[in-house]
Amino acid sequence: TVAAGILVANVLNGGTSAMISGGSIDTLGAASDLVVTATDDSALDATIFLNIDGRGVGSPIGLGSATAVSGLAALNIVGFTVTNIAAATFDALLGTDFWTDEHPADITASIDDTTLVVGGAVLVSATARGLANTTVSNVSRVNATGTIGISAKAVSAVLSSNQMSRSAVATIDGGTSGAPKKLTAVGAVEVSASDEQTIQSNVKITSSAVAA
Repeated sequence: TVAAGILVANVLNGGTSAMISGGSIDTLGAASDLVVTATDDSALDATIFLNIDGRGVGSPIGLGSATAVSGLAALNIVGFTVTNIAAATFDALLGTDFWTDEHPADITASIDDTTLVVGGAVLVSATARGLANTTVSNVSRVNATGTIGISAKAVSAVLSSNQMSRSAVATIDGGTSGAPKKLTAVGAVEVSASDEQTIQSNVKITSSAVAA
């Protein structure tokens, strides 16, 4: 009998932010742009490759048996607090949140409660451009030979999961105290947020059992 179990997990929390808050900003000149950007380029990769080859050989008048059992799990978890990674595997499998607590890993760019006089353009942008990849390959082959009572068993299981809680937010807010702050710009004013995340999950599973 051959048995194998592997768990690979990446857990990412926190966030990315760029901000201007309070006070005033004056820029001079036609090309004096004001730019506030926040970008997440993080890359997470959880990859497992497992190959099992088992052989059972009986005596000329005896039993021949071979068994292979394997279970693999690859996880990327973003924006969740995990107290027990093994238990979090069941959350991923069942689509629940019994063992994970959601805290979004947001990407934010903002100008808040600030007076702006800008000679050029104003750009506030937030971009989620991360990569999350899980790849699991589980190949099990067993071969049993003998004369009587020959048995061969191969049991394989895989879990490949990306659990994400993340967003991109860009704002310009004049504030809430008394008179809102003003924004004056000669050039364009652009506020943009984009989610360009790439999420990939790849699985290969092969089980072969031969008794002869």
